[in-house]
Amino acid sequence: MKRWAVIACSLAGFLACGHTQSVRISETAHIRDGRFPVGWPSVEAFADSPAQKPRIAIVIDDVGRSIEDIQPFVELDLPMSYAVLPFLDNSRAVAWHLVSQKQEVLVHVPMEPMNVDAMDGPSFLQADMDASTFTLTLSRILDKVPGAVGANNHMGSKLTANSLVMDAYIEVLKSRGMYALDSRTTADSKLLKAAKKAGVPAARRHVFLDDDNSVVAIKRQVLELIRVAKKLGCAIAIGHARPNTLVALTELAENPDTEQLEFVTVSDLLSAPCAQVDPPPPGYLE
Repeated sequence: MKRWAVIACSLAGFLACGHTQSVRISETAHIRDGRFPVGWPSVEAFADSPAQKPRIAIVIDDVGRSIEDIQPFVELDLPMSYAVLPFLDNSRAVAWHLVSQKQEVLVHVPMEPMNVDAMDGPSFLQADMDASTFTLTLSRILDKVPGAVGANNHMGSKLTANSLVMDAYIEVLKSRGMYALDSRTTADSKLLKAAKKAGVPAARRHVFLDDDNSVVAIKRQVLELIRVAKKLGCAIAIGHARPNTLVALTELAENPDTEQLEFVTVSDLLSAPCAQVDPPPPGYLE
């Protein structure tokens, strides 16, 4: 076993062993991340040329507390995108810093979850807002993150399941020329459908990297990300600016076998069919 990937198989053998080793569906992983939609992708998911390297986009979520938190990630030899929470003290400064470092910035839009007690800040978009209040609140949220080219939902398991609200959300993004990333906090999300109807570029999250904050668990999720990218042609992951996430991504960036993968930003995947389809069932390579 090579380096950190002893939990499944080495990156060196990962692209090869996927063809010869069985894939075991991890019931535990499915229970832990109930936000994974169930099912296998349609044939359109394989529209990208099989000769192309699997493409991976990683989003660092919930940023805006400090530049120091995100700078180690910026310095990694991995293209990434950064989702800035609008209500943090340093959100604007962090966004400008990321833009100055030529990093891709998204607005991490606070949206109402099923459990309203979980809302962890002000200015959450809520389902019971009237149309003018909703549009004004969203506009103010977007204004707080300068240089953003897209937006993804912070929480939102209730709001993203509402078709009418998602139509209104997408229309505001469209008016600003922004793309939409569905963080996929519920399998009932209507965000991608609304984006397609409005002609707004959109993509979805396939893997959460650090719901479990242990290094071993994060590395396992990195391997899951690679597996999904192999199956679909591309995959999008969401993680956070945490020490253990940095450990895993640093070792990933330093592993020479990552040359078999292509790391990109979310906007690089907006025209790829694989960026909108459901992932294969959670599992890992034996």
